[in-house]
Amino acid sequence: MTMMTTPSSDLPTTVPQDALLLTVKQAAAALQLGTNRVYEMVNAKELPSLRLGGSIRIPRSSLIQWIEDQLAA
Repeated sequence: MTMMTTPSSDLPTTVPQDALLLTVKQAAAALQLGTNRVYEMVNAKELPSLRLGGSIRIPRSSLIQWIEDQLAA
C-alpha cells in the first residue's frame, strides 16, 4: 500500500492510496490547504462530503472530481 505524506505539519498525515473516504485532515493534506479552510468548504457545500455519525468524510472519488471541475472552470 502506497502512502502519501505531507511535510507541512509536525506530524505527517498519511493518506492510504486505497482509502475510499478521507478525513478532513487527510483531504487538507492532499489539497495542501489548512483544515479550517477545508471545514469552511465542506460547510459551504463547496466540497462534496458526507457525515458518518459525528465525523465528516470526503469521498476520494468526489475529491478527484472536484479538482477536475476546478481545472475545467
